[in-house]
Amino acid sequence: MDEEKKAVEDKAADKKTPDKDKVKKISGEPGKGTKKKFSLKMILIISGVILALGGASLAAITYFKKSSPAESETNVTNEDLSAIKTENYKLETFIVNLTDSERNKYLKVTMELEIAGLKAKEDIETNLSKIRDVIVLFLSAKSFDEVKSIEGKIDLKTELVKRINASLKSSVVREIYFTEFVVQ
Repeated sequence: MDEEKKAVEDKAADKKTPDKDKVKKISGEPGKGTKKKFSLKMILIISGVILALGGASLAAITYFKKSSPAESETNVTNEDLSAIKTENYKLETFIVNLTDSERNKYLKVTMELEIAGLKAKEDIETNLSKIRDVIVLFLSAKSFDEVKSIEGKIDLKTELVKRINASLKSSVVREIYFTEFVVQ
């Protein structure tokens, strides 16, 4: 009986503790199988997170880039409209003495101002005396050598635009066109 009891206890013990060979077959070598599954799982999770963040970043960049050009196109359109709304304002003829000491020379100039803005014409008409004064003083300070060349005329135009706008305290005048330019 003792032997029978012992055999029953051995069978029960065998059922409670699995065979070492069976354990190795199920789980593989201790530690290695677990690491491979864990590292592969972690790589997949990290890759998924990176892809999700990349997709969200791309979506955000695309969204904000679309809104920025729309704003800049609006600004360009407004600038183009203001450029279209220019008109020319014809000034009366100017006759001034040049500063040449050898001979008396004079300059006869007729010009038009290209003006822009809604109130530009009103500003010009209101300050016409001031504008004419600026032009007369500037032209009469020039010599024949300064105004005879093309470069001299271009410099005159550029400087006159600056001086007129400075006297008006705004950039009303965009360009000056000489319609008559005679030095005698």
